[in-house]
Amino acid sequence: MEFNQEVRRAVACLADPRHFGGHPCAVEVIETHFAWVFLVGSRAFKLKKRVYRGVMDYRTVASRKRACRAELRLNRRLAPRVYVRVVALRRARDGSLSCAGGARIVDWLIEMRKLPRERALDWLITASAIGPRDLGRIVARLAAFFELARPRPMTRRGYLSRLRRQIDDNARELYARELGLNHRQVAELAQAQLRFLSENPGLFAGRGARLRDGHGDLPPE
Repeated sequence: MEFNQEVRRAVACLADPRHFGGHPCAVEVIETHFAWVFLVGSRAFKLKKRVYRGVMDYRTVASRKRACRAELRLNRRLAPRVYVRVVALRRARDGSLSCAGGARIVDWLIEMRKLPRERALDWLITASAIGPRDLGRIVARLAAFFELARPRPMTRRGYLSRLRRQIDDNARELYARELGLNHRQVAELAQAQLRFLSENPGLFAGRGARLRDGHGDLPPE
């Protein structure tokens, strides 16, 4: 109960414009599976949820700090002007929360520059406002990025083993009660994936030798 109350206090604090120096604009709050994003003025602040999903373990303040720093480092490679810094959320002696000061660090935020929504790739695609030249620039930028990325090859056996673990991890996550999914259907899906992998190893095994330390999360939005 105390854990939930602390999370609610943090979200309520960051949703209050007064937290950001009395900014005249209202704070827009966007919730995702793993974070809350607070849009205010020209800035966006991301607060990671205290969740555990396989390799994503955000259950402690220290782990969320590491995750924020890692995200800042990784995303600056493609968007150095967007990702600004990692900010501590602190609790003062009177119990109030602030990024400006306080005795105890209770969480960490990623501060980013807010980008115009109408310039997001998914919006441009939906509005038919992007052409071949624009797509060519995006492809060229990503191709150059991955070309320079450090190779991280895996053996055939190691890569197939990792795929099996990922299928098992995905199934365990889908069993979560809050998702409300049918466990039998989740199990059948995982078994079908494992069976296909077992029957067609040649379709996947060669990919391990071509792995690079790139970026696995590049949605158009």
